[in-house]
Formats: sequence, structure tokens, C-alpha cells
Amino acid sequence: MNYIRIDETNTDGFAELLPPLPQPAKNRVSLGAYDDAGNLCGTASLQLLDHSYELDWLYVLPARRREGIGTGLLEQLCIFMDATARYPLTASFAVDTAGENDGTKPGQDLHAFFQSLRQQRFLNMGFCFDVSFDHTRFLIAPKDLSDAPAIQGRGLEHAVQKYFFEQSPMVQRNLLSAIGSWYAFDDIEQWKEACIPSLCQVRLDRHGKPVCVIFIQRAGGDDLELSFLYSRHPGELLRLLRIVTARIEQEYPSATLRFDAVTDISERLARKIFPHAATLQIYEAEA
Repeated sequence: MNYIRIDETNTDGFAELLPPLPQPAKNRVSLGAYDDAGNLCGTASLQLLDHSYELDWLYVLPARRREGIGTGLLEQLCIFMDATARYPLTASFAVDTAGENDGTKPGQDLHAFFQSLRQQRFLNMGFCFDVSFDHTRFLIAPKDLSDAPAIQGRGLEHAVQKYFFEQSPMVQRNLLSAIGSWYAFDDIEQWKEACIPSLCQVRLDRHGKPVCVIFIQRAGGDDLELSFLYSRHPGELLRLLRIVTARIEQEYPSATLRFDAVTDISERLARKIFPHAATLQIYEAEA
């Protein structure tokens, strides 16, 4: 098997095996695998985030799986990591547990693949993977908000609805500071670029303090991500959620809205307000 670095000069040749997200960038390394006949077989991509590498893409053509191509791609990435900086390598992937675990779903394939690598050390460099459950992802449809008995309640008469990005820079900073212990990001400009202004809304009390906050971002393709959900009043949260989801139906009718419940509190909240939403189990592999 042959491996090649994917960059601006050859990325078009691998377009069918790469999603839109892993574009060439200074903090990203993408590799392609092809056989001796020149047939494309698979791709992998990682990026350096702070002090860790994130494997955000790994794909092998179904007809070429179980030939060691995925393992070979990871080995080549580990060689790059070993020659640059020995930071941890992580990979998050979703597993649909609704059906039989017969390996037919992409997430189940990845889960089985990383499980098979738990005891393998790549090229004697000490890289081996530990696989563990990380959190639950909720896939939310507008109908999932039609009945939320756990948080029924009256709203606050004095609460005012605002679009976050219509506020002055100072107000934006103050709001982010007020929720900063729950919501953090590495690059604020990159975060703003991913946000959808019409779907980033807050409700403020009479003192200008946030009562509830919803941030929704683009997540690639037709997906949207409910990246932050905060409330200190259940009735206001339900009111704002219904407003936002109605706008999603109008502006993004084919979108899937996802919410990653990364803490026990957020998962309990999500199960109360999205009782009928489909879920995925998110696993993390770390080397």
C-alpha cells in the first residue's frame, strides 16, 4: 500500500473519499492510501488542537476493508506525530445502538476497529488506543419539542428576547463572561464564524443578566449543532427553544439538530426536554 500527503495540489483527486470539513490547513495533516494499481483506497485526517491531535476523519472504501489499510493510515499519522510533537491522539465517533451490532453501521465499524487496536503498538512507538464511552448525542426533530412535560411552566413577564449578535460587543463579552464557566472555546473568531446569528438567542432579565441562552452552529452538511444550552428558568427555556426550533423549520427544513450532552446534568436536562429524540452513543479512542 502507498501513502501520500494530501494538500492544496492534490486534494481534488481525493474529494470522493474526503468530506467537506478536512480542508488543507497549517495545523492539519491529511493522508491518502492507494494501491499499486493507483486505485484510491482510503483517507485519514488529523488536526492539532492546543496540546492534542484530533483524528477527525478515517475512511476506507467498504470493498477494501479488513486489509490493514485503516491501520496503515494510522501508522503513517503516528510517524508524523512522533517526528513533530508527542501529544495525545484522540478520535470521537458515534455509534447507533438502536439496531443489532452487526458491523453494518459506520459507527459500529469504527467501534470494532478501534477496539481491535487496544493492544496494538504502532511501529514500536508506544502508540496504543484505549476506547471508552464519552457521552450521549441527541438528534432532535421539531416534533421532539411538542411535548415536554418535565419543564412546563410560566415564563417571566419581564424577560426580554434578544439576538446575541445584535448586541454591542461589550454586551456580547459580558454575556459570554457570565456563562464562561460552562461554555469555552479556543478561538472566538472561529466560533463566531460557525454560529448562525438568527439561531443564537438569549432572554435577559430586567438587569440584563441571562435567563436562558441558546447557541446553534453549523456542523457540516445539513447538520446543525445546539452547541450551548443554559437556563435558570425552565419556562423561559422552553419558550426560547420553541421559538428557535420554529425558525429552524423555516430556514433549515432538512437540517438535523444535534446536542452533545457532555455532563450528567446536561444529559438529564436533555432527556427531560427532548424525551422522544433519537440518540447516539459517542465513544472516544485515545492513544
